[in-house]
Amino acid sequence: MKFILAAAGLGVLLTLAACSERGVTNAQMSETVTAAGTIREIDRENRRFVVRTDGAVLTLRATDTLRNFDQLEVGDRIRVNYTEAIAVDMALPGEDGTDSAQVLAAAPEGAKPGAAGAEITTTVVEFLGYDPVDHFATIRNAEGEVVTVKVPKELRAFAKSRAPGDRILVAYGSAIAVGIEPSE
Repeated sequence: MKFILAAAGLGVLLTLAACSERGVTNAQMSETVTAAGTIREIDRENRRFVVRTDGAVLTLRATDTLRNFDQLEVGDRIRVNYTEAIAVDMALPGEDGTDSAQVLAAAPEGAKPGAAGAEITTTVVEFLGYDPVDHFATIRNAEGEVVTVKVPKELRAFAKSRAPGDRILVAYGSAIAVGIEPSE
């Protein structure tokens, strides 16, 4: 009798665990990388400049959207922040397709050069399966292609709790901000 009660109790615990895992309906993660360096050379004609960071020397090209390029000076400090983020959620009935939005901003005329931009893309995918050992999920994207993707640690509980046929809303965003600080 004790064995039957223990087995029944274990069955209830497993059912509750499965319900709580199935209850993971969204997840998100983000990562920001910050780099800083000093401008060592400027090629105004070709809108290029050389930056030395802690471990590298980079040659960068300023696009025409970077206002006030002519105000750069050797010795100015440049700071770059880059963020990537992803969020997943259960798609609502009727949610389909892919959408994206962009935001761009530049320093005002006369100020030190600087720019910022962000892009967010959302898409609905069909969940086909998840390998919890190797952490790969197989999905069908909005174009009908079957794709296998590596699932980051922060999104694994969500992937593990999905069932084939689930429709998932994926939002991917990236943002960059570049600022120049005057030389001292």
